[in-house]
Amino acid sequence: MKRVRMMGLCVAAVFALGAVVVASASAAAPEFGRCVKTAKGAGKFSNAGCTKEKAPGSYEWLPGPGPEPSWTASSVGKMTLETVNKVKLTCAGASESGSTSSYRTIKASLTLTGCEAFGMKYESAGQAEGTIVTNELEGELGIEKAGGTPLQDKIGIVLRPIGEEPWFNIHCVVGPPNGVITGDAIDPLTTNKMLTVTKDIFKSKRGKQLPEQFEGGKREILESSFEAPSEQTGLTLTMSQTNKEAIEINSVV
Repeated sequence: MKRVRMMGLCVAAVFALGAVVVASASAAAPEFGRCVKTAKGAGKFSNAGCTKEKAPGSYEWLPGPGPEPSWTASSVGKMTLETVNKVKLTCAGASESGSTSSYRTIKASLTLTGCEAFGMKYESAGQAEGTIVTNELEGELGIEKAGGTPLQDKIGIVLRPIGEEPWFNIHCVVGPPNGVITGDAIDPLTTNKMLTVTKDIFKSKRGKQLPEQFEGGKREILESSFEAPSEQTGLTLTMSQTNKEAIEINSVV
């Protein structure tokens, strides 16, 4: 009987340890959330970005999205996908809709218009000429480059299709070559501020994404193929994003 009781205590201890590990992991920065003003002395933070922990303070950090987690975005200028061998797909405009789905993730989809490659219009299945709609995308926060302190860390979000899907398959109105875009792309982000309007800026140079990986992580790259071997591809795109409610990406908490 004593042995059974000891085994029960061990199992309980394992579950308790697991809960602590999960709680610690879920609290790891960077994360989405809201820095909200409290009654004087009722909060844990002394500044409006919730990066200076000092109790009693006047601000409190609420991890994860609020009741209005959705957002929309539109491009500033054209979008370009260019391979290392200078094959280009360009689109005159882009729009995006999505939502913050957890304390570290988002879900989104892109619609591209006025898309051309090889001097011909391209579109995805069922869309108007020159219009491409991506498969559903998911994004996850990460540390692009560690700073001297968490406040100085550079944060990004890696965007990729859900499951094993490509970003999109496309075809030309007048015939081959058809194309497919696969892989991941990192978007550097503004941190430690509550924002309603933000900018997403994907940068690339000579077919390579800037940056290509998170600190200590694997390479996150795009590839494209137009009925030929896949080539590394860089995405250049600037989007102006409007959130339904202000949200912050905090690198400290």
